[in-house]
This record gives sequence, C-alpha cells and structure tokens, in this order.
Amino acid sequence: MLNKLKTAVSSIGTILLVLYFYTILPAMLYFNWEYANECGFTKWLFLGQFVPTAQSCIWPYYAYKHYHQPTESDLDEFAEHKKNSDAALKKAFAFMCMVNSRLTVSDNNKPEMKRLIDQALSEAKLFDRDETRKMWPEFLARYESDYIGSLKLYSESLQDGDLNKFDTAGKLMMSYGMWLEAAKGSKKK
Repeated sequence: MLNKLKTAVSSIGTILLVLYFYTILPAMLYFNWEYANECGFTKWLFLGQFVPTAQSCIWPYYAYKHYHQPTESDLDEFAEHKKNSDAALKKAFAFMCMVNSRLTVSDNNKPEMKRLIDQALSEAKLFDRDETRKMWPEFLARYESDYIGSLKLYSESLQDGDLNKFDTAGKLMMSYGMWLEAAKGSKKK
C-alpha cells in the first residue's frame, strides 16, 4: 500500500515537472522577444541568452507579479478619495490664522472646521486597504500613521480644545508631506 502511494506521488511529481518544463519554452520565446524589444538587438545578441533564459525559468514569479499589480480602477478609487479628502482639508485649513506665532482657529469657526476635518478623515479611509497593503506597504503605513493620524488629532483637538494635539497634528501632517515629496523625488531618479 505504502509502495503504491510512493509510486503515485512520484508519478504525479514527474508529470508536473515535465509540464513545467514544457511551459519554459514559450516563456523563453516571450522573454527573449521582450528583452530584444526593450533593450535592443545588440544587447539581446550578447545578453539575450542569459537574462531572458533565467527569467523564463522563473516565469511563475513574473506571472504572479503581473497579476498583482495595481489596476487602474484601484488607483482611480484611491485618487478620488484622496482628492476629496484633500479638498475638505484645504477648506478646513482656510479657517486657521496665526496668533502669537501659533496657528489657531477662532471659536466661531471650530465647528465648521471640525466638520470639514471629519469629512476629510472619512474620505481618507474609503479605499481598499488590503489591495493597497499588497501594492504599496510603506506608503499605506505612512498614510495611515501620519495623514489619517493627523486628521484624527485635528478632529480631537477641535473637540476638546487641546492645542498640543493641534500642534502634533500639524507636525504629523508636515512629516507625511515631506516623506511623500521625498518618495516622489526618489521615484523620478
């Protein structure tokens, strides 16, 4: 009985391995074609036997990577919510004024500013976190801790009048903005 099981597992393994090797040839043709198109014929002539062949041997990785890229609808959904959040935040920040070298909000404007901050916060939370975590884990961590965290602190500070929370929220928002600009700059290089 055990011998038959070993033989069956061995046969299935052999069949799967043979099938995998049969998929390498089309993958090799595809990766050679891609390499020649992207890098030019001369580079393909000299390196085309090594790089695309190696890629074709690990083609399941590239297939997985391709199908787990952000889709345009994922990006559009996030961009739409971020745009709405930023618009509400911009309106809220219009209520701020400088008093004794400190940003503050008059008591009359606090309810409207809080409403706009809460609107910005709810928009900022409206996107698929699981997909975003897979695509941009570092961005999501900064977005949640700094951007959403600062909106929460702004909302709380307007609720309870705690100026230290208000200042901390400003620092968090600035930290997020600086990180985002640095990340954009490093992508351009």
